[in-house]
Amino acid sequence: MILAAGAIVSLKLLFYTRLEKIEIRRFRFIFLALICWLIGELIYVYYQAF
Repeated sequence: MILAAGAIVSLKLLFYTRLEKIEIRRFRFIFLALICWLIGELIYVYYQAF
């Protein structure tokens, strides 16, 4: 849940606020890192369940 919330907050910051280019790059990196972490967690849960 925390990962999904972090990804959503990062997306909102990227699209709904006025940021400078360097800030956009930072938030894009954080967003991609959270998404990769979330995918890894989902794969781990899948392997644990099945």
